[in-house]
Amino acid sequence: MDVLRFKYTISGASLYAMLHNSQGQVWNTSALQWEALALINWADYATALTETPVGSRLYIGTIPPAIASGEYSVDYHMWDGVSTKTGNDMVVGWASLVLSAASTIRQPEAMRGTDGANTVTPPTTAAIDAELSGTHGGGDWTTESSGAYVYQVEVHDDAGDPIEGVTVRMTANIDGSGDMALGRTNAAGLVDLGHDEASGATVYLWKNKTLYNFTNPQAVVIP
Repeated sequence: MDVLRFKYTISGASLYAMLHNSQGQVWNTSALQWEALALINWADYATALTETPVGSRLYIGTIPPAIASGEYSVDYHMWDGVSTKTGNDMVVGWASLVLSAASTIRQPEAMRGTDGANTVTPPTTAAIDAELSGTHGGGDWTTESSGAYVYQVEVHDDAGDPIEGVTVRMTANIDGSGDMALGRTNAAGLVDLGHDEASGATVYLWKNKTLYNFTNPQAVVIP
């Protein structure tokens, strides 16, 4: 039986996974098929994750056996554990996975050598930052994105006070596909999203933060 293993930062969280194929489709756990993502069916895309053992911060879920061998991607979401799962649920992680004909999975936390053994040492945070900075330039990777133009997003609560730490994602399409930029608001509730869209283009913003509810997506027109 193939399983997903996701190590999170806290214990007792309510998490689930969503599986995607190379065509951009998502796996529907009720219909047992790949399909184009539709927000109305969001809850049907969730693969349950359970903290095992309790207190370990390791969350495990079963990959549907109907999924054929191949290369896929998975994103991990957190919700309140009570309400219906929706596109507002915060994304807390991403990974790639490989299902072989022998039904074995290459887990993202175990980088493997060519012999299939866990012999490759993962790069450190400093090494990753150095590689990215060397290619794209330095900066805070949680609050910046690249592009010829910058669109500034301001997030505040009902009282007009800025909200810090909101993850803001910009996509080209209303269904959440076509990722363009990702950033996190600062203490002033601001985040600059780099993009290459021309003036007059419509893009979509997705906002997420634990304990906050946002209306997603928000359509905006590039000035």
